[in-house]
Amino acid sequence: MTICTEKQATFEEICSVPIPKAEGRYMPVANGDLSRMIIDCVKSTHSLENDDLDITFGLSQKDQQMFGQIVVKNEALYDRNFDSGLMYAWRNSYNKSLSVAALGGASCFICDNGQMAGDVMELRKHTTNIWSELETIVIRCVEGGGANFQKAMNQAQQMNSIELDERRMAELAGYARYQGILAPQQESIVLEEIRNPSHEAHGVASAWGLQCAFTQAMKHGPAGESIGRHRKTQEFFEAEFALAA
Repeated sequence: MTICTEKQATFEEICSVPIPKAEGRYMPVANGDLSRMIIDCVKSTHSLENDDLDITFGLSQKDQQMFGQIVVKNEALYDRNFDSGLMYAWRNSYNKSLSVAALGGASCFICDNGQMAGDVMELRKHTTNIWSELETIVIRCVEGGGANFQKAMNQAQQMNSIELDERRMAELAGYARYQGILAPQQESIVLEEIRNPSHEAHGVASAWGLQCAFTQAMKHGPAGESIGRHRKTQEFFEAEFALAA
């Protein structure tokens, strides 16, 4: 997983940023409270200890945007075959630039330009009743992220067994563009990943390798459409290769 921010930060630093006052329908959420809620929920849901979690934080926009991520290091929630483990990410803002968001699953990233993607994503604006709903949102993300991690690993194993040569990969990229899933720039990125993989996993001659190339391409495009892009890509692969959950 990747978080893309202006600078890395410690838990103490994200907690030290002054919290704005509530006004009108606007209700702020403290960085520390949100982060503790997610970390505690991950630990209790998956029976984990602090040593099982790799936790990092970042700040952007003059410290008015906060980002956090967890990579679970526990062996029970890590698949060595695909170098993939259960992940979570979240964001918050004090300048009303970003809603609260929580993500989870086998693959997710979050960026201060608004781009984000995950197997499970929950968003909530900073409005009056946010505190009455926040715990439910976090639980739904954490539990859903765990379930989708298992689904993603099962489907990765299925796709890894489906061999594809470069011609077939290129044909599928073209078909995805025809269906409106890939924009021209994204199709070009997929084709370049097929020719010259930027990561070892992308060079695998299988449906799994092709999905890795699509994932790379989906990082490009309007930030507000990132969730829909990744969802359409997943649906495309599930339909094209008849993937079972």
